[in-house]
Amino acid sequence: MTSKERGQFIRKLLSRSGIRIGLIIRSYFGIDRDRCSLEEIGDQYGKNGKKCSTRTIRDDLNKGLNRIRVSLTHTDKVFPHEEMEEERKKCKQLKEYVEGINPDLIHKELPYYYSKFLDEFMLCLIDGVE
Repeated sequence: MTSKERGQFIRKLLSRSGIRIGLIIRSYFGIDRDRCSLEEIGDQYGKNGKKCSTRTIRDDLNKGLNRIRVSLTHTDKVFPHEEMEEERKKCKQLKEYVEGINPDLIHKELPYYYSKFLDEFMLCLIDGVE
């Protein structure tokens, strides 16, 4: 799987994770836009002129990253229908890619405080992606 194909599929996975969470992940990791800090994202996605706390943004970020990780580790459950064979295949390719770099990111149980772990997982996925 080339970095371009990987990037396209990651964008597809982000579109499945919900608008807000997808935008937070894109902003935080600089996918198709400039990278932003948690504070900057909180300012952007606040409601009624109030900014969101960095804790809320971090929770949403972790939720989205964990969904992507689950998509790779439990592919058959996430894409159960035969029409989703192409997605299953690409998820397995992404899983093999991450395993080749750091198998712990796929096989290790999530640590209690897993923000850095999930950040490392996503950075591994988008390494080399335009």
